[in-house]
Amino acid sequence: MPLDKNKTRRFQVLDRCFADQHKKYFVEDLQEACRKALYEAGMEFPDVSRRTIFNDINEMTTNGEWKAELLPPEQSREGKQRFYRYADPNFSIWKLDLSEEQLLQLKSVLLMLRQFENMPQYDMIEDIIEELEKKYNFSLGETNGVMAFEANDNIEAMQYVGILFSAIVNKQVLKIVYQPFGKEARACVVHPHYLKQYNRRWFLFGHNQDGDADSITNWALDRIVSVEPTSDKYVECAIDWNEYFEDLMGVTQTNDSAEVIELEFSSKRLPYVESKPLHPSQKVNKTTKHITIEVKPTKELYQRLLSFGADVEVIAPQSVREVMKEEIDKMRTLY
Repeated sequence: MPLDKNKTRRFQVLDRCFADQHKKYFVEDLQEACRKALYEAGMEFPDVSRRTIFNDINEMTTNGEWKAELLPPEQSREGKQRFYRYADPNFSIWKLDLSEEQLLQLKSVLLMLRQFENMPQYDMIEDIIEELEKKYNFSLGETNGVMAFEANDNIEAMQYVGILFSAIVNKQVLKIVYQPFGKEARACVVHPHYLKQYNRRWFLFGHNQDGDADSITNWALDRIVSVEPTSDKYVECAIDWNEYFEDLMGVTQTNDSAEVIELEFSSKRLPYVESKPLHPSQKVNKTTKHITIEVKPTKELYQRLLSFGADVEVIAPQSVREVMKEEIDKMRTLY
């Protein structure tokens, strides 16, 4: 029978207490440790009685899968009180052997993780993989190209992903030298807040110390020349990033309002767009077969629509139709 959440938390606490070789936990200590864990988990008035603790201990020591063994009473008494500790200091009820099926599933997940070797903190993941290989006596070997993720092969840009990720987590202000296309490099002091990948490019979002205090700037990682830490005080960010990108297609934020874009796709392209939505706001009119998305008109939106060629027509609004027409007229002059 599966454990409820509160019992699971108590078992986790008891397991940790029983494994502690430096502190002696009496019943009252176990009660207090469990109450504290339940309170931190959101229970307002956690009640953990002595009977509850004794019932939990009984279940942990009689469970056929766990077989937890505590020090016998004669080895764990202080006066009239008894403390509780595992007989084996290395024991834990969570250190269970994996079945063959679970081991195969674990190996599959680890092989998948190895595809992210250019991602931040990958070295730590590889260390964990090596420890698991030793513990369960297996070797992952090579994947032999059975799986691939779409990624930017720009090694210099990828190296900054890890550096910037760590700076965000550790709240480190950075001096970044950045060179936009066709312009000279310039230095700026950046308070990094968020990393996002779009169209095979990585972008850093943060506060430019030389700019507006409330504005957010983004920098493409493949245009970064160098990054170094500074001693400036980090400015926190209160932005909800899911909300920030909610009405965007891409990474370019504007002050414009989101508009409902109505699109008519060719019969051969429609099923693909239905199965792979352009945006989370996508809806399909079952009568007209028209697709609508609610987004801000940005350059990324127009690039995406133009990529469909003659398979899509913008029905509304007229302002978006006009921009599409202008772009198509420019293209026509090239051919």
